[in-house]
Amino acid sequence: MPLSTFTSMEPINESLAAFIAEQTVLTIATTVNDEPHCTPVYFAFDPNNNWLIFKSSSDTKHVEEMSVNPFVAGSILPDHSTVGTTIGVQFKGKVHVCNETHAAAKDIFYKKYPFAIAITGNIWVIQVTFFKFTNNKLGFGKKIVWSRTK
Repeated sequence: MPLSTFTSMEPINESLAAFIAEQTVLTIATTVNDEPHCTPVYFAFDPNNNWLIFKSSSDTKHVEEMSVNPFVAGSILPDHSTVGTTIGVQFKGKVHVCNETHAAAKDIFYKKYPFAIAITGNIWVIQVTFFKFTNNKLGFGKKIVWSRTK
C-alpha cells in the first residue's frame, strides 16, 4: 500500500487540504471513562494552522466530554459520495475553546457559515496532530499521512 508521510516541518499535501476545504461536516469522537461518543458538526478549515474549527453549545455531550478530555479523533467524508469510491480523512488532535491565540478561527468559521453568528455556542479549534487521507482516485490503496512532530 503506497504511503506518503509528512511532518509539521512541511505543509500538508495540497490534495488533502483541498479535499478538507471542500467539505462541510466532520464527525468528532470523544471519550471519557472508556465510553466513546461521536457527533457530526459543521466545520471550517484553516490550512495555515491545520485547524478544524466548529461551533457547539456548552450543554452538548461532546463539549462536556471535551472539557474533561481534550484529545479527540474523527473523520471527514465527502458531502456527496459515490458508491465504490473510497475517499476520506481520519484525524487526531487536541481541542481548545477559541481564545486570543485562535483569533482568526472565528473569522474563518463565520465566513463559511455566516448564519451561525445567530446560534448560541462557542467556537472550538482542533489543533490537528495527525491526518490520514485515503483517496482511491490517486491510486488504489493510496494513503497520504501527515503528522505533527512534538
